[in-house]
Amino acid sequence: MAEKSESHTGGSGRNPRGTGVGASKVTARREDSSPECEQMMEAVVERENMLTALHRVMSNRGAAGVDRMTVEELKPYLKEEWKRIKEELLTDEYRPSAVLKVEIPINMKFVEGAKCFAGQKAYSKKEAMDWFNRAATAATKPFIYLSAGVSDEVFRETLELAAEADTPFAGVLCGRATWQAGIPVYAVGKKSVRRRVSLDEAMRHSSPCLA
Repeated sequence: MAEKSESHTGGSGRNPRGTGVGASKVTARREDSSPECEQMMEAVVERENMLTALHRVMSNRGAAGVDRMTVEELKPYLKEEWKRIKEELLTDEYRPSAVLKVEIPINMKFVEGAKCFAGQKAYSKKEAMDWFNRAATAATKPFIYLSAGVSDEVFRETLELAAEADTPFAGVLCGRATWQAGIPVYAVGKKSVRRRVSLDEAMRHSSPCLA
């Protein structure tokens, strides 16, 4: 597993297991302390917005995050801890737990049977899943996967295989996988884009993950 930089250092966030992950004193302090920035954070933590986010997370039934908290455990935890977390966010005292940014341990284009299979086999599906598990076992901290420039379709198929292998990844960082397909849309010109598609449609065209 190619381990990248340790990011999001801290330790106050959701870490009820007492694992000690992210014990750094570095806070998630915002560089921009302007009134506009303060208003934005207040809008982010507004009750209706948070309830919408919670309902979406629960309906998606996503995997546990850095703290290994399941979706089922999240709601009762927030009932007890949300007031504290909100205060820390508004006062720049919130400290996220540490994670590793890592690259995918296999190349999906060489996995036999994959939708993006390029024709030359390097791994069977079972072997690829084994590589996911071996790399996860070697990780010293909770980790997130980098898309490393692959397309949205390839990255999503890769994550589906990681999930099938029951790999405990805590999230993803997928800049190019999200926006690279949208570049040709904007190349035709802003006026043309506005005539042809709404903002929501453009986002769905750019990445099915955002639909």
